[in-house]
Amino acid sequence: MLALHCKADGDPRRAYLRATTVPAEQCPHIAEAHIVTPVEIARQALRRLTDLSLPPTPENYEAQYRAVAGLPPPEPIAPQPAPIPTPVPAPTLEAVRALLQGMASTNEGLQADLSQFSQESSSLLAELEQSTGPAAPGELFRAMVTSSTWLLGQVNSTQQELERTRQQLTQVHSELERVQSQAGTDVLTGLPNRRALDTALSRELARARRSSSTLCLALIDIDHFKRVNDQFGHVVGDQALTHLAQVFKPAIRETDVLARFGGEEFVLVLPDTPMVGAEFMLNRLLRAIERAPLQANGDRIELRFSAGLAQWQPEESAQALIERADRAMYEAKAAGRARVMVAELKETAGSSQQLSPSA
Repeated sequence: MLALHCKADGDPRRAYLRATTVPAEQCPHIAEAHIVTPVEIARQALRRLTDLSLPPTPENYEAQYRAVAGLPPPEPIAPQPAPIPTPVPAPTLEAVRALLQGMASTNEGLQADLSQFSQESSSLLAELEQSTGPAAPGELFRAMVTSSTWLLGQVNSTQQELERTRQQLTQVHSELERVQSQAGTDVLTGLPNRRALDTALSRELARARRSSSTLCLALIDIDHFKRVNDQFGHVVGDQALTHLAQVFKPAIRETDVLARFGGEEFVLVLPDTPMVGAEFMLNRLLRAIERAPLQANGDRIELRFSAGLAQWQPEESAQALIERADRAMYEAKAAGRARVMVAELKETAGSSQQLSPSA
């Protein structure tokens, strides 16, 4: 019988198939002997999606493809931590509450005015029907004009009040956008903070999974930062953090994510970047900061950093990726600082290798 022999070469999603003669009992997952190509397996997987009424997502398709091809099921993706909700400041909430109450009051007032106009119109109409004198219609008409003019004035006043409320709501919306932006921004450096980094890294890892693309992450720590604080003061220490951010930002791509991780640590996320490109980028940043000393209060302060660099492995969680980069960074510190250490793809003894800063 002609059946399939399946072999996973590294990433199961790039499994290759070849036709070979095998006893049928060794291939229970293959219903028909004519399924001998990846195209046929793909067709069977699509049919299974339809038969099972599953949405055609990449995850569902991969699961059905594996089932047809006899590959092991995909490993579950480690859940990412849910983003921390951004609290709305109490003054903003109070402003929104006051505006809503004002709009409700305006609406109630307009309804009362319309009700009054309706009652007056009904009363005038009843008088018109009962009147017999020749002057009565003219008097009633003038009364209706007066009532209509009064209602028009009330409507115009309500429109003006609603327009003022709309302008105030626009201001509140702008304030909320500003608060939301600040909630994801480090006040000192202007870079994304840890909260924003978590969101961006989760997004980039999800995209890397979908597209089977590479992603590298570097954890960067300023060398001897405590010495800078002790010798020059914390104000200059803050200037050092800002200076590093200003040197780095023009040197990275728009798609890269540079964030302040905490203290004197930064994280650089490099989507669609193989290890060789990430190594080049980190060493270029190391040379850039070496050539741009911080000038503060007449002092020339040379800054250096140590970095750990890790390439994302399929199905690896964000936390595990950061931890590998963190361990490599500490190895860079132990090896003499001012250098980049690269974590191996597989964690083994001696899992990092040193790169020359001039590499």
